[in-house]
Amino acid sequence: MIFQPRLAFSQPHRFLSSSLLHGNLIHLYCNYSTISSVPNFLKPSLYFLTFLTATVLGNLAHLSFSSNPVLGASGGICGLYGCAYYVLRKNGKQREADAMGKSMLYMLVYGLLSGGR
Repeated sequence: MIFQPRLAFSQPHRFLSSSLLHGNLIHLYCNYSTISSVPNFLKPSLYFLTFLTATVLGNLAHLSFSSNPVLGASGGICGLYGCAYYVLRKNGKQREADAMGKSMLYMLVYGLLSGGR
């Protein structure tokens, strides 16, 4: 179900279910291709936990700044990118970390310019 800030605490399942919905097939494809580009360095369970945690935190952040409904996996994807950025930097892979950082910046700018849609 779509994440609607006014319903957030009376229907807390929306903090997670919103990441499973997408506005159209292009939105779904973009999220899928973005998720599949994250380096596979985490165990599947940790990858999934990171995604879910980042989704909830992303929706909490959205709740703090907007009353507009939101859907999609952007919060979870940004969390995976942030985790990848940290691990790559820690392992001395500066070039790959910089590419992750640049992608995160593009996602942030796009989100702000599109009004979070």
